[in-house]
Amino acid sequence: MKKTIVILLIMLLILVSGSQVFAQTQAGVIFLLISPSVQANSMGGTYANTVSSDPMASVMNPAYLGFFAQQNTFGYSDSKADWLPALVDDITYQCKSFTGGYTLKNAPVTIGFGYHQIKMDYGSQYLTFESGPQIIGPFNSWDEAKIYSYSALLDYYVRLSIGMNFKSIESHLIPEDWANGIEAASAHAMDWGLALQVPVLQSLSKILHREFIDDVSPVTPVADLGLSYGHSNIGDKIWYIDPDQADPLPRNAQAGVNLHLGLKYQSENLNCQIISWQYAWESEGLLVERNPNYEIKYPSTLWSVDSDKITHKTGWELSMFDFLYLRNGHYKDKQGQVEYDTYGWGVNFIQFYRMILWFDGRLTGDSVFDKMLDHLNIEYHRSEWRGGLECLRDRTEFDGVTVRFTNIF
Repeated sequence: MKKTIVILLIMLLILVSGSQVFAQTQAGVIFLLISPSVQANSMGGTYANTVSSDPMASVMNPAYLGFFAQQNTFGYSDSKADWLPALVDDITYQCKSFTGGYTLKNAPVTIGFGYHQIKMDYGSQYLTFESGPQIIGPFNSWDEAKIYSYSALLDYYVRLSIGMNFKSIESHLIPEDWANGIEAASAHAMDWGLALQVPVLQSLSKILHREFIDDVSPVTPVADLGLSYGHSNIGDKIWYIDPDQADPLPRNAQAGVNLHLGLKYQSENLNCQIISWQYAWESEGLLVERNPNYEIKYPSTLWSVDSDKITHKTGWELSMFDFLYLRNGHYKDKQGQVEYDTYGWGVNFIQFYRMILWFDGRLTGDSVFDKMLDHLNIEYHRSEWRGGLECLRDRTEFDGVTVRFTNIF
């Protein structure tokens, strides 16, 4: 019976990662490494492009919450995917996020908070005893994480955000009466992150006491440079049957650089970016190593990880008038032999309607309806992964809806 359970666990873990067995031999609950953001998944998994508009950004780095909270009072996002559809047809991945924030009136500080719930549902399993053909089951198995996010952002010349996530993790891979009445494996973990955003033109104006942006003109250039770094899943080991065979959590480190260029339009009735182009490069690595004696070692930083074990991600986004988004990216995990291209798009329905009213001269900003439109955004995003027949993640697609309320207070 125990052998059957172990085989089941290995099969499920391979399905979660969609890569080689390497990751499974290093850590458990690998689903924590899957990106929930549809927008980021359109751009190779890079997050720096989406920090100010995506409530899910803080799942992978809690510092991103500070940038979201600075521009949004409240946000909700729901994303879902059929995981590895090229291999199976009943595994689903879903995330729901609730985030918000408040900028202090008398200080350049923004406080952010959030809650995320992630569930990986593996569907129904039917197993038999090793000694005979009797069927055990069916039973449903799943992994789940509840995440509480907190951040603080300081906006003074540059924007610096720090954040922390606290995670409660449960893994329901085994029927309750199999392993001495144990219903689920569980663990707790935390993440920490730092993110820096430099508004290049504004910062140079303040430092050199010279105006690089014409405040009179309604059209102004945008040039921002961003840096980020964070550690995820720092915490307990997790075990299913035998505590002496506990697996470490998938402790992870990620670092990134991004560039944002664009033209911003600002008038009494309409504020938007006429055109915006963003590019991001990010790397991540598993901070868990096991020697031949199965002793666990935790590298201290991303730069302590062997270069062959680091995953590289790149992505770009082109947006027009803040209502249409086109995205592309690339993901490459050399050691896991996972490589694929990513594609995606998004639409902000409320912004599209605002633009129609503005061009028609009916967006005056005076009516209650106009004021409501000024604070509300409803978006749909979609991403697709394409890696060829040899890639288990090929044809994986994410769909998501985001609702944001901006600058209510």
